[in-house]
Amino acid sequence: MRTKEIISIQLSRLLWLSESFPRVYVRRNEVYVCTTPSNAKSSARRRRHYSLYSDNGKKAIKVMEEIAYYNKRISFLSSLWLRDYSGKIPKAFEHKIKIKSPVGLDNDFFRQAESSSNSMAYKNTYTSMGINFRSKNELIVAELLNDMGLRFKYEPKIVFGSNTEMYPDFLINIVEADRCFFFEMQGMMNDINYAIKAAHKESLYISHGFRDGKDILFFKAGNDSIDFDVLRTLIEAVVEANIKEAFGLP
Repeated sequence: MRTKEIISIQLSRLLWLSESFPRVYVRRNEVYVCTTPSNAKSSARRRRHYSLYSDNGKKAIKVMEEIAYYNKRISFLSSLWLRDYSGKIPKAFEHKIKIKSPVGLDNDFFRQAESSSNSMAYKNTYTSMGINFRSKNELIVAELLNDMGLRFKYEPKIVFGSNTEMYPDFLINIVEADRCFFFEMQGMMNDINYAIKAAHKESLYISHGFRDGKDILFFKAGNDSIDFDVLRTLIEAVVEANIKEAFGLP
């Protein structure tokens, strides 16, 4: 379980970040964007509206999606706070990040990554949240991440060196820490050929500077059913490790 200090930092920073968002809403075929003037004495809002299908309208929809994600993340962390600690939810506060991701896994990296980039044919398809997954376990992992208030991208493309392409199962965002990390589901480790390939893939990540338990999480399993309570605990541990490093906590 994350400490009170960690959840407090996450919540107050998310609330501080969310204050910079405009109010965005859709009415009929138009998107309205309302911003508060920088002049603190004025309570008037500036309102612009765009066609839903224009470039500016599409950008505004992206902002609306971002706002929805921040609200979901705040709601999830608030529920943890109210469950485990007494007192009011922390107020908005900046909490400056002290250490950026040493391997470049930040919010910009997450935004630029394209989901479902692997063109390899699907043997089986399992669909949830509008995404096609290759296995039932991956679908359950995706639903677990969603339940934990963590957004992700499935099988984004990354390139090691000049031409080595990799498609990690998930790229998971910790938006309040300006961090993200890879997740690899290694679900057939009882199969020797699969285990050899998994070990090779793992060595590639490590040799290119990605740290196990911080920049990437390898979840190894055999042919038995997966203990998703254990998986949730491991994901929370990686989130906590990144929060501590980003904000300089011991």
